[in-house]
Amino acid sequence: MKNYRKSLPPLDCLLFFEAAARYESFTGAAVELFVSQAAVSKRVQQLEKHVGVTLFHRHGRKLVLTNEGKYLRDRIILALDFLDVSFSGFTPEVTGSVRVAANNAVSMFWLGPRIKEFGLSDLACSVDLVTSNIMREQLDKKNDLAIVYCDGNLPDHDCWPLMPEVLTPVAHPEIAERLQIKPGESLSNVPAGSRSPLLNFPLLAPDWVNWDVWSQRADVQGYDVWPREVCKTYAHTIGRALKGQGIALGSIYLLSEELTTGQLVKVGEQSIQSKLSYYLVASKGFKLRDNVKVVAKYLADYTSKHFPELTQDPEAQL
Repeated sequence: MKNYRKSLPPLDCLLFFEAAARYESFTGAAVELFVSQAAVSKRVQQLEKHVGVTLFHRHGRKLVLTNEGKYLRDRIILALDFLDVSFSGFTPEVTGSVRVAANNAVSMFWLGPRIKEFGLSDLACSVDLVTSNIMREQLDKKNDLAIVYCDGNLPDHDCWPLMPEVLTPVAHPEIAERLQIKPGESLSNVPAGSRSPLLNFPLLAPDWVNWDVWSQRADVQGYDVWPREVCKTYAHTIGRALKGQGIALGSIYLLSEELTTGQLVKVGEQSIQSKLSYYLVASKGFKLRDNVKVVAKYLADYTSKHFPELTQDPEAQL
């Protein structure tokens, strides 16, 4: 029997190399592929021997692609993506776990409770929550769905609006009562001894809104004289606010339960709507499994009851 593809190396070498190139680490690739670090290193060495060039420069545990490695990586990614799409049409309608990705705040305050409600309902199926503040990881093809903070225009993805981002100061009820900020009143009028710290967080992405961005867009005076504390993440600011340790910027739709139950209350009446919103996202060109559609519709139905003007029904488009 003739071998018509004599130039091809063993295909597992391509998978191992692509993962190592993506993580810039044999260890990272090994974790993803459920093999040993030595197995990844061996496959890459086998591929280097097959093509006759060095694909990585080794700097300790850090891997840096050579020019030849970059060339081969780009073409292997195209080939693997083509194979992935080709075989996706043959994927059986299994009832495996549905992977839903979101950032830390969405997962903690909105998606987590929704998944719990879904799991207790008659529609229940296994759902895995993937949490990352990095959009590239949220949009990973391994995820069936993602809730992404964006403008609704993502290449190669379908996007259905879930809820807007409306930000307003929120605090523990005791803090809000002590401040007694009246509508339209400047915060600079609040006595210095009554000012709770504004809970801020680092801007990890240009489109995020912290106190500096918020006060500028809301055209509110007086915030610059208040004490501030820098927290680790946006979710951390909300956690501190729930404990009565300061004033946070509350995304009122993400925190609808905390505001409805009175765990947090609005401080003043000023708010801004971000230029971006939260969208339910799925990759284009992939036939979604039935249980993925069920989860998507459940999330969309929940938001449609609260924000019908911004929510489309994804069921007709999935």
